[in-house]
Amino acid sequence: MFKLTVLYYRSMLKPSLSRYLLIGFIVVMMFGSIGIQAFMIGLSGGAAALPELFFVAATFLTLITAISTSSKQLFGFRDLDTQLSWPFSARTIVASRVLIFYVSELAFSALLLIPAFAVYAYFLVPEWWFYAVALLLMLVTPVIPSIIGSILGSLLAIVTAKSRFGKAIEFAGLTLIVAAAIALNFILNRANVGGEDAFLSAAESLKNTPAVLFSNALNGKPSSLLLLIGGSAALFALFSLALGKVFFAVNSAITSKRTNANYTLGTVKQSGAFTALIAKELKMYFGSTIYVFNTLFGVILALAVAIAVAVLGVDKIFVYFGVSESELAALNITNVQIGYFIPFALAFFAAMSPTTSATISIEGRRLETLVALPVHTSRIYGAKRLVNYIVYIPPMIIAGILLAVRLPSEYTLFYFLIPLIYILLSAEIGLGVNLLLPKLNWTTETQVVKQSAAVVVTVFANMIICCLPIVLFLILGLDIGDEKFLTLSFCIPALITMVIAYVLNFGAGKNRLRDLL
Repeated sequence: MFKLTVLYYRSMLKPSLSRYLLIGFIVVMMFGSIGIQAFMIGLSGGAAALPELFFVAATFLTLITAISTSSKQLFGFRDLDTQLSWPFSARTIVASRVLIFYVSELAFSALLLIPAFAVYAYFLVPEWWFYAVALLLMLVTPVIPSIIGSILGSLLAIVTAKSRFGKAIEFAGLTLIVAAAIALNFILNRANVGGEDAFLSAAESLKNTPAVLFSNALNGKPSSLLLLIGGSAALFALFSLALGKVFFAVNSAITSKRTNANYTLGTVKQSGAFTALIAKELKMYFGSTIYVFNTLFGVILALAVAIAVAVLGVDKIFVYFGVSESELAALNITNVQIGYFIPFALAFFAAMSPTTSATISIEGRRLETLVALPVHTSRIYGAKRLVNYIVYIPPMIIAGILLAVRLPSEYTLFYFLIPLIYILLSAEIGLGVNLLLPKLNWTTETQVVKQSAAVVVTVFANMIICCLPIVLFLILGLDIGDEKFLTLSFCIPALITMVIAYVLNFGAGKNRLRDLL
């Protein structure tokens, strides 16, 4: 089992100094950004609640990723037939998949918990045993949510496998499940508004939940530590044994395809080369549920925020999250001020995860066929960019309209212009990064969409670029109402977008696809 797991990660992390440096850079960036957030909470007096707060966040994140990736991580991987021919038993292969799935989910938990524990230790200087307990708790944190998420995700994949509209139903189901999880967090948040840590306070009101056991274990109660570790280990063992018994049946149910018995050959449709490329790209994109779900998350958040603001208003949303009316009045936040920052908030959501960050890698073994087509490289890139525009531009226009109606401002035009230019820029950055850091030897789509270096680098690069104008605005101390700043925030990204597009179409990126073969 461990040999298979090591082989898997060796195939993902080929020995290369540049690759290790890149991974190290990404890890430092991620830990740094989360650590800064944790440190700010500590400075505000919430250091004592950091472990529990980030435990709830890690559980929530693990649940979402497990729901969306379990059917691809545990089942349906492309090299199953090859692995079955190896000198390992089927039970060992299944166990290795479970271990790989656990390690993947553990990475997300560690990403949140390690900075939280570090900041907690900095402010409160706990005793030596805290570090050993924290390590044990971090190891068991992803177990329960990953089991629940994998069961829900696998059931959804089985139900939709043979349906004609299986991909659409699966995506809708994933969206509903995640929406329900988000709603549950809001309900828990509302259960005790105004506390030092709303999530923790609500979770502590549920007796004997993992969050309370986690808190008690950190506070030196061995019984809670043993109960959480023992319960998680028992559930993990039961899950592994049950999965071993039903693995091949579930794998067959998920990977089976629906075929039409009444197929008839109709009229052959003709179209231009670029139209055919667009149709091919759209089919490839919407044919992968995990690809769609991962890239649409920013759109869903933007629409959710826009609808909430349009229906409830900004004042009620602040009150809902524990800001009293007197505190809100003291902040003296006007609609004009909010309207100034709305374009950048929409741009942040729009640029969060462009489809182009995985568009080259997702080709996999089909890249050679794509390169052999008698079309210019710019057309191939153009078709891949267009998918990102189709996915992001219409929802962002809807979100802009909703916010413009509720928060009319002299900057309303920028509600649309700035998100639009960041959609274009993020598409160029995603495409450029994916050309530099392709992953073509994948066995599951999850490796490309969620675990590849190109996706991670693109997400963080776009986040930094989107936040940079606001940071500069605050550092320079500009006044609300400086339209020149908004104009520059549109023109500079537009110039960068044109430069990157030219380099990709006619410069260094022109022959990059052929170099990847």
